[in-house]
Amino acid sequence: MMEIVKKNILSVICGVIALAALIASVWPLGSFVGELQTDLDTRKGAYDALLGLKNKGRTLPVLKLESTQAEPLVQFPNAETIKRGESATDSVAQESKNMLEAAVTLNQHQLLVAGSLPAPSEPLRYKFRQEYQVRVKNLPDELLNAGRPPSPESIKEAQTELWESEFKSNIIMLNGKEANLPEVQAEYEIASARLPDQLRLSIAREKSVYVDENAIGKVPGIEGVGAPDPVNIWSAQLSLWVHEDLFNAIADANAGRPIVDAPIKRLVRLDVPQSFTQNIKPGEVVATSTDPSAPLPKSFAGSVTGRVSNPLFDVVTFKLSLHVNATQVPEILSVFNRSRLINVLRMDIDAVDALAQLKQGYYYGTAPVVQIDLDGEILYLRSWTVAFMPERIRSGLGIGNPAAPVEAAE
Repeated sequence: MMEIVKKNILSVICGVIALAALIASVWPLGSFVGELQTDLDTRKGAYDALLGLKNKGRTLPVLKLESTQAEPLVQFPNAETIKRGESATDSVAQESKNMLEAAVTLNQHQLLVAGSLPAPSEPLRYKFRQEYQVRVKNLPDELLNAGRPPSPESIKEAQTELWESEFKSNIIMLNGKEANLPEVQAEYEIASARLPDQLRLSIAREKSVYVDENAIGKVPGIEGVGAPDPVNIWSAQLSLWVHEDLFNAIADANAGRPIVDAPIKRLVRLDVPQSFTQNIKPGEVVATSTDPSAPLPKSFAGSVTGRVSNPLFDVVTFKLSLHVNATQVPEILSVFNRSRLINVLRMDIDAVDALAQLKQGYYYGTAPVVQIDLDGEILYLRSWTVAFMPERIRSGLGIGNPAAPVEAAE
């Protein structure tokens, strides 16, 4: 027997293996096989993850404001690379913070009357009305070096002064009679006829822009009997801030030049709607977040920019009509948004009959003139305006009680 086994040892071994395989195939090893498969899948997943991490394309942080394209990282991000990236992003974040602070500084305004907002006493309400009326009247002269064509009354006064100062003393008395009165009167009539044009030219050479007395729209709620309501005071104060920003832009465009040489010849009309939330439809909620860093809401119902009041800023619209040098319209528009949060949304252009304007007393010089009608918006950062908002305004915008207002520096 042993001899037979020895001679067929290979066949015996193969038979034993086959028998073992047959037994293993029917033996209850299901749970063991499942565990092995799970472990295998886990290891494969880890391998695939590491392989993906190794082959993954990496980019540098986007640090240029003029581009959104990320540059590729040509090496695996080691500790030094990560440190440099963090430093760069921190630097950009600081620059962004500095930019916001600079914007607030440029954007910030003072109250016309200290304490007149958000909850003024009755005496302060009356005082605001008085100061508002004076400010609206004087602002063009203070910021624009504004002028107006000579009125018939002022021309008559100048003609009387001309006679008294230059011609009356030329009359010669002989035997109690005015010997040369006809000659003096004839000379005076010639000089007097030239005087209106001389006055118009003098204004055009001494002033920087024409602004008519009724060119600036007023907030009607400020007028009337009784102390003005805080909401009307808010609307009036807001309109004054808009006037100041637009007047300063006009002054920058003209750069102190006289009307005959200035790009902007005349401010025809300026209106600011009372409600700075007018581009939000009634009942429409466009900003539910109170986080200024949250994504900004959009609504194109009232503006092509889609901007609406939100936790970061409020949108104030305006309508402005100007007579300007026809060759300098692009330069004028660029001045409005330079260092200001002003955007021109729409512009209409019409020709201006310079001869007809001259007959009305407006002397524009020799350059062709057009009228531009602008629809625009100004952004006011809520970080400083919210402290001045009356309770009803804050409630309408979903804003809680702010900190005490801090007046801007002169």
